[in-house]
Amino acid sequence: MHARIAAQTEKEMAYLDYIYEVVPSNSNYSWERHNLGMYYSKDLAPKVNYGLSLNMRRQQSWFYDSPKNYGMEEPDELFRLETGGTLSWQMTDQWKLDAGFSIFTASDFKEALDLSEIQHSGKLILATVIGTTTPNQQLSFGFGYGILRKHPLLYPILSFSRSLSKNINVDIGFPRTTVHYSIDERHEIRTSGSFKGEYTNIHLPVGTPDDLPHGEMRLAQYAIDVNIGYTYKIQPQWYTLIKVGYLIDNTAVITDGQGNIAYDLSTEPSVYLSMGLTFKIRD
Repeated sequence: MHARIAAQTEKEMAYLDYIYEVVPSNSNYSWERHNLGMYYSKDLAPKVNYGLSLNMRRQQSWFYDSPKNYGMEEPDELFRLETGGTLSWQMTDQWKLDAGFSIFTASDFKEALDLSEIQHSGKLILATVIGTTTPNQQLSFGFGYGILRKHPLLYPILSFSRSLSKNINVDIGFPRTTVHYSIDERHEIRTSGSFKGEYTNIHLPVGTPDDLPHGEMRLAQYAIDVNIGYTYKIQPQWYTLIKVGYLIDNTAVITDGQGNIAYDLSTEPSVYLSMGLTFKIRD
């Protein structure tokens, strides 16, 4: 479920997001997530804009037929708290600079939070218009820091976007590719493929079976996310959204502090579903 309340003026915008996602139990590891996000952006100058965000997420996880008799409570609750900021600068008619940074913690919070559980991510992207303004073409390049697969790393960002027609826009690149098709004013279809990854600090009980490691560990999750979503504009301020995705190379493992795998949760490629409702207070 995705619910959004937004307020926007000529120079500032604020909105509230609620998102519900679920991976059904056709894999040895499945989950459902509730995410609440608050966003605010404002123009500092005619060509400079900044944004602030706060996100809170609760995840329930279920484990089936995991090897080595993994002993986590079922379902187990995991939480993620994140705050971040963005800055966008239209340097010239041709060039634009975008930057973003976030600080977050992801944990089961079974013990007191410590500095080892604090994570961060960021990006710096330079974009330029290519050729004439018709069709709209833009090349973007830069770098980001975060988790795409097993652990945090510095990775390149590269994309080429173009308007193929009045209704079709494509953005081809790494780590994300998107195709957007606007059928008419009320119907839109968007499909995308991207790398996604994260890890969460968890605390295993002393009574973990088979004399395996216990205490502070990490649940690492990563996959290639391929999805298609449909948006319907019910009224000028109301939108509905449904998205179906497929997680390729869907992986979840428990690792120790040195990154060594202690438990392989034997995950499989999985379908997921995201549903939503959006309400705009002001355009």
